Amino acid sequence: MNPGLAAVLIPILVPLGLFTYLAVLRYYQNVERMAMIEKGLNPVIESEPKRRDPRGPGSSFWALKWSLVLIGVGLGLLLGNIIGAFLPDKFESDFKAGIIFGLIMVFGGGGLFISYMLEMAHKSRQKDPTDHQDIV
Repeated sequence: MNPGLAAVLIPILVPLGLFTYLAVLRYYQNVERMAMIEKGLNPVIESEPKRRDPRGPGSSFWALKWSLVLIGVGLGLLLGNIIGAFLPDKFESDFKAGIIFGLIMVFGGGGLFISYMLEMAHKSRQKDPTDHQDIV
């Protein structure tokens, strides 16, 4: 395929496909709700997914999680660029980009792991020591 033709078709076909997907999804949601109404069920209560407020109960660590992920991504980018600057010129730029991308993933995942560990430590401190229901 001609690269020029692909460059013209992609910006046309991607939004068209996305619009078609959303229209079909909305149509079938409507069909499902109509079937529930015919059976005497309340479609709002049974079919709507429960939306959690990011500031609501049970999700108080969202700011910590995102801040640690972004810090990890920033550290990965910084360390990857430093390593890439000290590599000899005989390495290809793809190799240097791979190092940067890999370090971004490692440090971003490390941020998620640290967030998880802090959240679990906080939840274990919040647990009632007189609660013996989990002991078999």
